[in-house]
Amino acid sequence: MLEKVIENWTSRLDQIMVCARKHAYFFSCDISHMFRQIEIHPHQRHFQKILWKKGLNESVQIFKLKAVTYGTTPACYLSTRVLKQLSLDERENFPKAADIVLHDVYLDDILSGCSSLNEQESLKTELIQLFKSAGMSLHKWCFSHSTNNFPDLHFDQSCEESITKTLGVLWNSSSDTFCFKVSPLTNHIFTKRDVLSQIACIFDPFGLLEPIISKAKFSCSNYGS
Repeated sequence: MLEKVIENWTSRLDQIMVCARKHAYFFSCDISHMFRQIEIHPHQRHFQKILWKKGLNESVQIFKLKAVTYGTTPACYLSTRVLKQLSLDERENFPKAADIVLHDVYLDDILSGCSSLNEQESLKTELIQLFKSAGMSLHKWCFSHSTNNFPDLHFDQSCEESITKTLGVLWNSSSDTFCFKVSPLTNHIFTKRDVLSQIACIFDPFGLLEPIISKAKFSCSNYGS
């Protein structure tokens, strides 16, 4: 019932993030180099040709790209369709992981959770094995709790104060909170254009900052540039 209500008022990205937050223990990870791990059928590779030459006096060579190429029009669809098929093919072997791939994945980002730490360890193992069956690997694991009980988990501490980006939104895994970062210029006289530019840089799919952003936009409308 909750998923149906969420579906009615959110986009796919918002839906994944909201559904993930209903769990007691939240985690995220990435599919490593997902696009390059998916091969194109040999009969379709002539649609992905590039021209290449090493120097000005060298002859032009024609190459066919063998894998899904990020930036092309069908890349996102092809990768998403492959993940869906992978979950359907491996559902009997990894039922819980397959369900996560069907509902909790946005491109190469996985956001999900569970009700206990033991269940999370089981899900982690299933997910790794599921993607391993397709020659893929998962990395950049982040959890909403300490990972001391699971020494084999590679907790991503590369970001300052355990802050990482999850579907474009900053997430502090230590405090398990979403946060926003603005970096205004110092010693600078702001114009209306500067303020609107700063506002446009804020990615807020939930609309949590809308009262503040709306006030800033309203203030800009009352002043000249």
